[in-house]
Amino acid sequence: MTNNGYWMPMGMEEQVVTSSSNKRVGMKKYYVFHIGEAPNGNQTNWIMQEYRLSDSASSSSRPSSKRKSQPKSVSIFLIYYLVHEIYYVK
Repeated sequence: MTNNGYWMPMGMEEQVVTSSSNKRVGMKKYYVFHIGEAPNGNQTNWIMQEYRLSDSASSSSRPSSKRKSQPKSVSIFLIYYLVHEIYYVK
């Protein structure tokens, strides 16, 4: 939400795969900017693509969740990597 409008999700998430092994490495989602207040805003031509790593790709960069001194204690780390691309469609 911004002072002038909001980003509304559009369609389903798409898989991002490697060109060599066709392995899923992430997901992509599209958003459209609407001017006004939800849900009655007016759609604009501004599009945002959001890219995020899949859970399996981001798990290799997560800190270890096990502690040797306290085996029954588990820490949970939530780490998300997002990249946004915003552009105007004529």
